[in-house]
Amino acid sequence: MVFLSPSRLASLFKQQTGSSLSKYLLWTRLRQAIYLTLSDKDRSLTDTAYDTGFYDLPQLNKYMYEMFGMPPKALKHNSDLIEIY
Repeated sequence: MVFLSPSRLASLFKQQTGSSLSKYLLWTRLRQAIYLTLSDKDRSLTDTAYDTGFYDLPQLNKYMYEMFGMPPKALKHNSDLIEIY
């Protein structure tokens, strides 16, 4: 749609934002996972992982811990750690 190669798009994105396109996409998926976790307490974390594009729950745990210092399980049990809008 934008008539750019994937590498050129990634390069332009990094130039404009200072962040890589892959990091941005990961951030977007993690935000969605947080939203699903907080908005539906009965939903399993495994379903949340699959629905937000992660291979499995361990992969979601890994990236959540790297980005936020806590696994998604902590959000389920202590929802005052973060607010959703």
